[in-house]
Amino acid sequence: MAQIEVITLAQLQENSNDIEFSPEGNRLFATILHVTRPSATIDKYKTVKVAGTKRTIKEPIYDRMFVMGDLAESRCFVMFTDNSRESAKLLKYKEFTIGSVVAIKEPLIDGFLGNDMDNPVVVTFYPLLPATPAAAIPPFNLSLEGKVGFQQFLLRNLNLRLDCGRVVSPTCGGWLCDRREELGPVSQCVCVTKPQERGWALSLRVRCFNNDIIDFGMAYVSWSLTKLFVSSQSLNLPPSLIDEDGLRKSIRGIAAAVNNGGGWTVTGWYKCAVSKEDATTSAVNELHISTLKPSNPVNVENMKYRRAAPLVPVVHVLQPRLVPIIQVVPVPDVLGPDAADAPPEVPLQADPEAADSPLELPLQADPDAPPVVPLQADPEAADAPLDVPLYVDPEAAVDSSPDPE
Repeated sequence: MAQIEVITLAQLQENSNDIEFSPEGNRLFATILHVTRPSATIDKYKTVKVAGTKRTIKEPIYDRMFVMGDLAESRCFVMFTDNSRESAKLLKYKEFTIGSVVAIKEPLIDGFLGNDMDNPVVVTFYPLLPATPAAAIPPFNLSLEGKVGFQQFLLRNLNLRLDCGRVVSPTCGGWLCDRREELGPVSQCVCVTKPQERGWALSLRVRCFNNDIIDFGMAYVSWSLTKLFVSSQSLNLPPSLIDEDGLRKSIRGIAAAVNNGGGWTVTGWYKCAVSKEDATTSAVNELHISTLKPSNPVNVENMKYRRAAPLVPVVHVLQPRLVPIIQVVPVPDVLGPDAADAPPEVPLQADPEAADSPLELPLQADPDAPPVVPLQADPEAADAPLDVPLYVDPEAAVDSSPDPE
């Protein structure tokens, strides 16, 4: 097993042309500052076979471009993936987002971005590894002129003003993009794996008042920053239920607490353009924030915006009252022809107002039942109690008892 050794971007670039240099066991630590996809105008062509026929199709020049910041200095480098499969392999650990610190296993330099030597192209054959820096990352001050390509900045203990808070919706619900861009017909979300549910995020205007006023842009959108101002219960609410006035009140209170507790730490990147006519660099006109968080731990949990989930009304379903349905079955004529003069039988109807009373049914003679035999006293059972006949025959006029002596 090769011994793990931490290497910086400057050391990697210095040894890239050394034939004796081996990347085995090396780790390059960096911060994910920015991820982008190619626009529709940047493309290339290749010839492929489709059903045995050669066709020339348009193919993007790359799938994802990662702007990475070295932890040892303010220089940046880039990483490219050629297709979505390579992007998924590089981002095997899906918890990475903008601002995550990663370790690049056994990195190599494969050229440079553009004609300058400031932004090397770093390649690796392994996925990015989650990492935690052993020491605090040194601050990288702004140098807005004279350098070409991507540069990073890391500023600590800034006194910031955060205002114009609003909810941006719908956004991607993924993790890599940090919900930076509102979804639309021309949106370029960088997430490799996208969830089915859409999300929302908080947008803020960020300005610095430490020395000169630094404007970080009119709209900084970040899901990571949203979680600093909104409670975990309210993060699951739909954006239509977020009260903007209550949200801005929480933003003002938390921003004041962080400013009084040591200020903010801001990391990001910027880029100087190069003139093609005289090869001079232009001034930076935009600063891109990657992360924005308190410089020191501040307990703001009780100050976060929270709104209880809407109460779901309890619906009592009234069950219908069941009324028995009486089916009248015709009774066979067992009483003989003399029964024709008897009054007709009126069938019973269910009384809807007397649903709770017991149902009374007329007694009908069952033609299949055996005849009722009267019980007779047993003369031999003298000591037995007298059985009273349950049935008295009215036509039995003859007295069958013995004469008294």
